[in-house]
Amino acid sequence: MVVEFADVGRSKEVREELEERLMTIACHSVIRANRKLDREEIRALLKGLDEIDFATQCPHGRPVLLEFTQEQLERMFKRA
Repeated sequence: MVVEFADVGRSKEVREELEERLMTIACHSVIRANRKLDREEIRALLKGLDEIDFATQCPHGRPVLLEFTQEQLERMFKRA
């Protein structure tokens, strides 16, 4: 939709407003903090992540993925 508006000669403000609304829709449809997922939900979420090309941050700049080394995981679980 954003590209189509740009192609028909709409102003930059229209494009920015549309992008802002789409970011809000995307953020409101996410899994919220402290919600427990069952195994099938987790598998579906990870499978979906494998199938799409996405940014590493949400539209508001929060990380979508975090990477830990083996050593960091062991320290977190007091196994080091």
